[in-house]
Amino acid sequence: MAPCAAPVHLHPSCSAAAAAEGAVGTARAIIDLREHHQATAADAAGVDGVKALDMLFQRPLVNVNVLVTPST
Repeated sequence: MAPCAAPVHLHPSCSAAAAAEGAVGTARAIIDLREHHQATAADAAGVDGVKALDMLFQRPLVNVNVLVTPST
């Protein structure tokens, strides 16, 4: 069964199992993307680049002040 691209409530022909498969595929793609970008950030900017990337994955919409303010 192919995964559904749309949420079940928006696409009635999608089963819950197909929606779950789609969600798992999306989660795997996000993890793969993060790992790829972590390696790139580490090469380009070291530890600070990886920290900034981690912050962006935790909170995708940020401004510069969030990135430059030391965490406590």
